[in-house]
Amino acid sequence: MTQFTLENLEAMSRVDLLRLAQEQFGVSFSAKQTKSDIVSALAGELGLDDPAEPEVEAKSDKVWLRIHRSDKDGEPEDVFVGANGKKYLIKRGEWVQVPRIVMNILRDAVQTVYDRKPSKGAPGRVDLVPREAESYPFETRAA
Repeated sequence: MTQFTLENLEAMSRVDLLRLAQEQFGVSFSAKQTKSDIVSALAGELGLDDPAEPEVEAKSDKVWLRIHRSDKDGEPEDVFVGANGKKYLIKRGEWVQVPRIVMNILRDAVQTVYDRKPSKGAPGRVDLVPREAESYPFETRAA
């Protein structure tokens, strides 16, 4: 197996990183995840994190957020977010302090919803018009 360094991973294309993740570790990434996210995950899998330097999250790297409650039937009351090997279970409607990466993941989580609009071509018909919407709408506040 090839010896990888963080520099090697950063120099690889996104396609090559995805292939490495799938072939070596059986891990798939979503299209929304950035190259930086993939490099970080692979670096962790390959043990490229420096054990002499424990991960310290600065206070400034945390944000306060509240995920809005959902009125959809069957929507879970808690939202699961995984980031850099850590798991977060966030209760909707409550203010929580989380690492900034969790906020970024929630911001990037989008879904396609379809709005009904009267058809321009045929009276009495309805067109479905797609648009992107936040999967987990939230708000932030100052510390």
